[in-house]
Amino acid sequence: MSTMKPFAFILAVSFLFQVYRDALGSGNLTQVTTIPAAAPSKAPIRNGTEALQNMGIFSASSFQCPRRNFTHIHSKEGLKPFDHVFIFMMENSGNDVILGNENMPFINLLIQHFGFAAEYYGITHTSLPNYIALTSGSNWWSHNDSTKQIFDHTCIADKLEEKGLGWKNYAQSIPYAGYKGSSSYPQNDSFVWLQEHVPFLFYPQIFQDPVRAANIPPLEELEQDLYSCNVPEYVFISPDICHDMHGGSDVCPAVTEYPNTPKKLAYCYNTKNTSKNCVNINNLWKAGDEFLREWIPKIVNSPSWTGNSVIIVTWDEANYNEELDVFTEGGPDTAYIYSTNFSFADHSFLIDGYYGGGKVPLIVISRENPYHIVTYGKYNHYNLLKSIEASYGLDYLGYTSDDRQVKVLHEFFV
Repeated sequence: MSTMKPFAFILAVSFLFQVYRDALGSGNLTQVTTIPAAAPSKAPIRNGTEALQNMGIFSASSFQCPRRNFTHIHSKEGLKPFDHVFIFMMENSGNDVILGNENMPFINLLIQHFGFAAEYYGITHTSLPNYIALTSGSNWWSHNDSTKQIFDHTCIADKLEEKGLGWKNYAQSIPYAGYKGSSSYPQNDSFVWLQEHVPFLFYPQIFQDPVRAANIPPLEELEQDLYSCNVPEYVFISPDICHDMHGGSDVCPAVTEYPNTPKKLAYCYNTKNTSKNCVNINNLWKAGDEFLREWIPKIVNSPSWTGNSVIIVTWDEANYNEELDVFTEGGPDTAYIYSTNFSFADHSFLIDGYYGGGKVPLIVISRENPYHIVTYGKYNHYNLLKSIEASYGLDYLGYTSDDRQVKVLHEFFV
């Protein structure tokens, strides 16, 4: 299969930004093209030199970072090692909220031009168990966000290090690398990050080791690493709650890098929330969209965007209302949970049922395979984890060892 050359890829993404700018001006965003699940279709993205010149966003890097020698890596499932895999984990928004949402023009343009899994699911509610599932292969029977939890289990960071590969969990607004204190630091009214959105803080073999905990730095370090050729193979990006569509701080600080974002953001977990604190969820969506619009170009325009690098954008779980939504949409092999064994941090349900994480977008931007691919295969966070494990030839963790039920995302990576 032929692939685009690096410069052609930049031209292609530049065209995407031209379309994005035009869409912002017209308010006209098209719906996602539907493609039968049985035969995923691949069509090259349009590209154009004029778009590159007009946008002023991209410029071809004058050099590329040296590529890693992966001769010691024996990939599985027909995949090959990712030069870098960048994972953006957003919050609490499902396909029903995101697709065609005029407050998320950039996200919708990504969906329309790159890889999109239309039947991708979170594992459960609430947030933290989904992060743990994506990094260790199981939620380990957790269904709450308590930061007192400790997950004494092997995670992907352990397996990467065994292969001599690097990893980092960049966390926006974390006070300093490896910080595991209160989310209200430095003062109660200014917190904009949550521990439960930074999964590697919950594995004791990491947070109890200062050397390994240093791999959980503030997000600003990512830009430095991209241009100094120090970005690791595995990158997990945790935006703060002002920019991941979560909300939760009464007043998010002024966000100078996003001038169109109001200072006050919503405290909203979903569109059904009618709380007086749910001021304007549109602002929350816009902030998340603008966050991705800034950071994705930083990656693809850097010298670290080499070879078989990929960017993954997904959401931990779909939106729901804790007071009203007893059952939520389950994905593949969603567990049946009994009420006597189930509680949220602040709520308990009085009825048994399937508490799946709901249907959320999975967007794949591949440097070597920059095509618009839509698949309707049934996938969830375990499939994504397994794809990364297979790429680097890692041992399969937790449920990813189930070869019959948990498949690799071949549509995007082969």
